[in-house]
This record gives sequence, C-alpha cells and structure tokens, in this order.
Amino acid sequence: MAKVTTEPNRSAADAHLEMITALRAKRPETKRMEIPSTESQEGNSFFVSVNGRRFLVPYDTQVDLPYEVAKVIEESRASDKAVTARRRKLAGQLNDTARKLLQI
Repeated sequence: MAKVTTEPNRSAADAHLEMITALRAKRPETKRMEIPSTESQEGNSFFVSVNGRRFLVPYDTQVDLPYEVAKVIEESRASDKAVTARRRKLAGQLNDTARKLLQI
C-alpha cells in the first residue's frame, strides 16, 4: 500500500491559500466589457456590488472592470436571458391552452 506523506508544518489552509493564489495569478485582473442599453432599464448606468465594492457601470460604453465584477455581470446577464426564454415558453404554452379552452 502506498504511503501518503505531507510536508511538515503545512496545513490544509496553507495549501488551499496557495492554490487560490495560483488560480488568481492565471486570470486577468481586469476585463473590458460593454453593457448594452435596453428599453426596460432605469437610468443611464448599471449598479453592481461585489464583496462590498460598489460600481455604477455606464450603458453602451466600453469599460475595464475588475475580473470579479465582470464575471458577476456576465452571470447576471446569462441568468436574465434564461429567465426571459422561460417566460416566453410559458407564455406560449398559456396561449395554446387558452386557445384550446376557447374552442370547446
């Protein structure tokens, strides 16, 4: 049976911190992005808060944002698209059901 060895005086927390540091070093610090304006928007900028840091990002303007902030915005926009698609699908099903009921 193989013997598992660990480095002396190295905790799991130290190993985890080292791994996180290495991963962060591989990704860019900032990301350039543009948030397109929509008909349903309120105001001329998009509010986002990440880890206690708040940002007002102007619509229709390319800006450099911290990587974490850009990631949150991208995930939010992807979620919005998924919700919109689901709403459209449900609305279509509701319309089909209403048509069937009205034909009876």
